[in-house]
Amino acid sequence: SQVIITSGAQHGLATVIAALTEPNDLLLTESLCYQGINAIASQLHRRRLRGVEMDREGLIPEALEAACQEERPQAIVAVATLQNPTTAVMGEARRRRIAEIARQYDCWLIDDDVYGFLVEDSPLPLASFAPERSLYITSLSKSLMPGLRVGYVAAPGPLVPAIAASVRTSVWMPPPLMAEIAALWMADGTADELTRW
Repeated sequence: SQVIITSGAQHGLATVIAALTEPNDLLLTESLCYQGINAIASQLHRRRLRGVEMDREGLIPEALEAACQEERPQAIVAVATLQNPTTAVMGEARRRRIAEIARQYDCWLIDDDVYGFLVEDSPLPLASFAPERSLYITSLSKSLMPGLRVGYVAAPGPLVPAIAASVRTSVWMPPPLMAEIAALWMADGTADELTRW
């Protein structure tokens, strides 16, 4: 009941940002961030982006907190596992601290976890440390095949209607046949086999 199917992670990011933000709202991202975030902010008109200093683990908590103090962001967008483009992997202690900062400054935490499957024994997703204010986004396009454009957004219950409405506005619905194939492959082990391959 808290998972929305999307047409991939990029679509998930776009629908979440559209549902949670308004013109002139600020989104904090890594200083080197996934180019798709720039495209979404541009397409949605007047969503502001601000890069936050990074190191080998990704977002630096002190820099993030300083940015939150300077002007209140609506959301923090992060790729905590194999950050794109740097491949940084955020440790668990840092994930906990980033979640605390999101709570302290009352902003949404958008966890883009499309590469999490590639790291054995990866820390828990960033979203798991503040589930009440986190949106967890993933996709099968990287783990199974690019043409299987199925993604998922896990969101706090109160946000589900707004995100579902954003999905309907943009594509009406992701292709049901693709979603069904994805579900069948996850259930019968085909997805695991393709990922290993």
